[in-house]
Amino acid sequence: MVTISSSLVDEIGKSPVSVYPNPTMDYFIINVPGEFVGRSYTLLDARGRRVLVGTLTTNQEKLEVSKLATGTYHLKIDQVSERYKLIKQ
Repeated sequence: MVTISSSLVDEIGKSPVSVYPNPTMDYFIINVPGEFVGRSYTLLDARGRRVLVGTLTTNQEKLEVSKLATGTYHLKIDQVSERYKLIKQ
């Protein structure tokens, strides 16, 4: 599991968002705290184009990427300034 830092950091310095497996071939699991449920997310390709858009419906969202091209992507969650670097193999 890869834990990725964000602008919301708790008192012991751990990120409230984790994304795994990273890299992946088929899907990412995005774990977020309950207060993130209902927020929108966008997955951008290396050129900054939106390739997936959705809403976090649970605190453990499965993001299907098997049909996307191999490469580096960036996940943006609304109201979080950090972008999360994800690798699709």
